[in-house]
Amino acid sequence: MNLYTIKQLEQLRTNALPGKSYTDHIPVVKLFVPGTPLIWLLTELDENNHAYCFRHFGFVPGYAHFHIYDNPKILASRKLHLKNDFAFHAKFPVSVYERAANIYGRIILDDEILSKFV
Repeated sequence: MNLYTIKQLEQLRTNALPGKSYTDHIPVVKLFVPGTPLIWLLTELDENNHAYCFRHFGFVPGYAHFHIYDNPKILASRKLHLKNDFAFHAKFPVSVYERAANIYGRIILDDEILSKFV
């Protein structure tokens, strides 16, 4: 199974088009490594397959770029397997996740809590 759906890739690329990139997008994809605090909320994907995301690695959450095809290989080499949460459907812009994470110290996915940061 592919890590990303065609629809997800299309939306990520649309978000990166001139005039749309670096805006407060609603996350399109949630990636995670089961059994760890590792989470990536992807918002954009450029022509070189670099994703822009809000991520949490177990310490301070923050923004990052990574290559969508290299990152899974690197994690797999460390026995960590990246998964796409296909049930994830964000309702808020990424800045809401950021504000909540700044208070809670981790990425919050609960819509009721997130709604307090709108």
